[in-house]
Amino acid sequence: MQRINSVVLPVATMLALMGAVGAYAGTATVRFIEPERYADASDRAYNRDEALAVLEGHILDLARKRLPANQQLTVEVLDVDLAGEPERRSTRFYDLRVMRETTPPSARFRYSLSEGGRVLKDGEVQLRDLAYLRSRVTSGSSSALSYDRDLWTYWFKETFVQPSGKASKSSKS
Repeated sequence: MQRINSVVLPVATMLALMGAVGAYAGTATVRFIEPERYADASDRAYNRDEALAVLEGHILDLARKRLPANQQLTVEVLDVDLAGEPERRSTRFYDLRVMRETTPPSARFRYSLSEGGRVLKDGEVQLRDLAYLRSRVTSGSSSALSYDRDLWTYWFKETFVQPSGKASKSSKS
């Protein structure tokens, strides 16, 4: 019986914490418009479907963590140019993207944030981080597409209300 109680307390604590975060559980819909025409579409070292799945997952995660539960974000991605460029001198089993100052990540998209059927904010945005190699302030991660995900994280933080309930200082849209 005591073993059950020791399990119940952590679970109850976890559920209570989840309830506290529950106010932020916004949703998002991401559509990639003509991805075969994107700047990186013809790169052999770039698997478009995998890269777009990573970016989509990141945008969905940002919405879930940073938008109120009653808000819906719709994003139509018009172009993606990933950070770096393919280095072709690698072996046949392995391709590499080399990061240079002249190959920043960029994205062009339209977005609409709505609540209860009412549009709160919308626009068309062109993002580019020309200092991406010197400005790793968000994740500092070396995981897949980290520079590209940082680009979206920065835009999201600057465009939408922060989880602390404070509005951001400016919008880059």
